[in-house]
Amino acid sequence: LSYPDMHMDMVRIGNLMYGLCPSNKLEIKNPAKIYSKIILLKNIPKGYYVGYGNRYKTRRPTMVAIVPFGYYDGLELFISQPNGIWEAFKSFIKHILAVFGIMSKTRKVKLNGKLCNILGKISMQNCIIDVTNLKNEVFVGDVVEINTRRINLSQSVARVYHGKGTVFLDSKTMPVETRTDSTSGACKRRETSIG
Repeated sequence: LSYPDMHMDMVRIGNLMYGLCPSNKLEIKNPAKIYSKIILLKNIPKGYYVGYGNRYKTRRPTMVAIVPFGYYDGLELFISQPNGIWEAFKSFIKHILAVFGIMSKTRKVKLNGKLCNILGKISMQNCIIDVTNLKNEVFVGDVVEINTRRINLSQSVARVYHGKGTVFLDSKTMPVETRTDSTSGACKRRETSIG
């Protein structure tokens, strides 16, 4: 990317497959998205602890959603020992900015096009999100888009590939069942649970 004189007729793309680009010269679109679904909605009172270790306490009556995606699946993997001085410095600066309220340390997911905070400590196979502001717009079964590094994903998370009008599951070449809507001609696929 940096040295045109090194351009040959083959390329080793490496992390570009994951949308990670080492150069600002290329505009790389996110090649994948990670989804899960809400399995439970619950109203909890003010002053209620959420998650392991009582690390988060609700400040108001809160509606929460349980999403079956946790640290086993690849959510919220922290660098316990930074790789070098630069990583340690970046981690320190992020912590300072969070202390002063300039930057949020709260993880977020996207639900119905809106960002929702993950509350409390993430468990092995679940996370709890705050959907209080979406009370009348959120239902069990709604799809949640999860922001995490794809290279950290567990192998247990199902992969669904789209290509040339066909949908493939994992590395198998067996297409997902599809049907054509006779009125619109649109191709619909059956639901696939991810995560």
